[in-house]
Amino acid sequence: MRATAVAAVAVIATTGITGLTAGCDVQQAVDCARIAVDLTGNLNDLQQAVDAGDGDAFETALNDLDQNVEELHGVDDADAEQAGDSVAAAVDSIRASGGGEGGGEIQVDLAPLGDAISALSGVCSG
Repeated sequence: MRATAVAAVAVIATTGITGLTAGCDVQQAVDCARIAVDLTGNLNDLQQAVDAGDGDAFETALNDLDQNVEELHGVDDADAEQAGDSVAAAVDSIRASGGGEGGGEIQVDLAPLGDAISALSGVCSG
């Protein structure tokens, strides 16, 4: 009985120490996931702006996307950084297309941005 209790205490202590050292990793994953959720919200805002033909809302959503991508630089994970670069490239492509300029109907392909955000979500949850 005593050997079992000692073994149980050793397992609990080891798990606790591992948990403490992995705490940074957990926080990184939480931060990454939060940013991925924010980016998904930004994508929804972009889609609503496209549907409404609202160039100002479109530009605001792009700026919000840029800010959230910048936050990814604080996440110390190479895969998250690479996925963030893909999101940034998709945003740059949308900007280069001039989709939100000129008012009226907004013609832009948001699929690559959605794919990049989906990939980021996978990295953050994996």
